[in-house]
Amino acid sequence: MEVEISDISSTGSGVGRNKQGQVVFVQDVIPGDVVDVDIVGKKKGVIHGELNNIIKASEFRHSTRCKSFRCGGCPLRDMSISGQLHFKKNKIKQNLLRIGSIDYEGEIPVVQQGIKAGWRYRHRVRLHPKWFAGSWKMGYFEKSSNTIIPFTGCAV
Repeated sequence: MEVEISDISSTGSGVGRNKQGQVVFVQDVIPGDVVDVDIVGKKKGVIHGELNNIIKASEFRHSTRCKSFRCGGCPLRDMSISGQLHFKKNKIKQNLLRIGSIDYEGEIPVVQQGIKAGWRYRHRVRLHPKWFAGSWKMGYFEKSSNTIIPFTGCAV
């Protein structure tokens, strides 16, 4: 099924609609991507899809230096700095309208400190310990599981 991604959910999944207008959630995509997905679930009228391939990449997509693709901790890791700022400004405007019924047309001043090149701006990470093969290992939880991915560093 072909889906155009228009937003990112609070859980980090891309949100889009298929040609029939149904809402589809897909991991590892960013707003502006047009993707081909397989349906892996449907709940309360919402479709959950798994990414097959990107048909048309978003103008904000860029290559990532992240080596921990399975951690799921950075849904914006594939998005350029300008794309991240654009996305965050739009998210603030959407929330003002949805929660406060405020249709704000002015500029939203979003600042990401330490984000010169788009890397090394994260201030903290949450690592989890696990006893494995006779010693303690530290790592991230794999996306949507309790499986530990070894920590090799974080580019963000």
